[in-house]
Amino acid sequence: YSNVNQWLKDENVTKYFATEYAVFNYYSGREANVLKLTNNRQKTKNLVEGGYHYLIMDIHKWYHGPGTPFQFYKEIENELEPVIIFENNAYDFFPYIIDDFHYRHKDEKFMSDLFSDPDNNKIKIYDLRQFYN
Repeated sequence: YSNVNQWLKDENVTKYFATEYAVFNYYSGREANVLKLTNNRQKTKNLVEGGYHYLIMDIHKWYHGPGTPFQFYKEIENELEPVIIFENNAYDFFPYIIDDFHYRHKDEKFMSDLFSDPDNNKIKIYDLRQFYN
C-alpha cells in the first residue's frame, strides 16, 4: 500500500474512495479524506464532482459487509481501464484476509468467483470521472 500512497502524494490526490479505506486513512493521516464507496450512485456522483475522482480497488472489494457495493465495483471494472496498477503484497496473506471478510463458505458461486479473480493480488486505481461522463 505504500507504493500507492506515494503515487497519491506525487499526483497530489487528497480526496478519494478506497475499498480498503482504513489502511489508506492510516497511511494518509489527516492529509487526505478517504471514503468507502456506497451503493448510493447519486451521492457518489456528487462526491466525484466535488473532487473525489479516484477509486482505489483491491481484494477488499470482496468484503461483504453491510452496504458493500459489489455490483458497482464490477461495473467500474468492466467499464473503465485503471489509471495505474500496483502489485498487492498483502495478497501473500490471502487466507487471513478472506477470513476477515466473513465470507460465505456455503455460497459456491461467491467462493468460486473470489478464488478465481485474477486481480486479487493487484491494487487498481480508477478515475471515476470517466464513469460518470
